[in-house]
Amino acid sequence: MRTHVRNAIVLLVAIGLVALFLRNVDLWRVGADIVRARPEWLALSLTMMTANLAIRALRWQYLLDYFGRGDEASDPCGHCDNCEAGWSTRRPGWATGSCARSASCRPTGSSRCSS
Repeated sequence: MRTHVRNAIVLLVAIGLVALFLRNVDLWRVGADIVRARPEWLALSLTMMTANLAIRALRWQYLLDYFGRGDEASDPCGHCDNCEAGWSTRRPGWATGSCARSASCRPTGSSRCSS
């Protein structure tokens, strides 16, 4: 139930921010500009955006591997509230979510979260 309320609040805040940022934008003009745009430039920009994301992910993985944290960074520690709630990654049958070794890792009980 808490996650549903949290998701609803996040959605309302996101909608409010989008409305705030777009309040002075002429959306009809933006739509007309998109329709007039050349499709090959739109495809090129979308391809470049996707390539940028892939390169950034590879660079991040390269840095993690260099410092020896490539594999363990996404493995659950088994001691924090994320692991106990089932929000950790790389566990069969568990929902994907924040990594147990992330900044939100909060140890529970007497166990120590290894980060």
